[in-house]
Amino acid sequence: AREVVLFKGQPAFVIGNNDEELLLFKPEKGERRSYRVRKDSPDLRRSVTQQVLFGAVPTDLNAK
Repeated sequence: AREVVLFKGQPAFVIGNNDEELLLFKPEKGERRSYRVRKDSPDLRRSVTQQVLFGAVPTDLNAK
């Protein structure tokens, strides 16, 4: 299971990290890509949930 975060209101999986950044993966069809985000980014919301990387993305993440 991987941590699921919200970045700019969109769910993404944390697939890596270092002291300052997270490596995120967006699983949505047509947007499957990874990108780096600073851990202190105001657009990042952590501790949303954990999910299997290739399972379905929860649709109710914005409600939490």
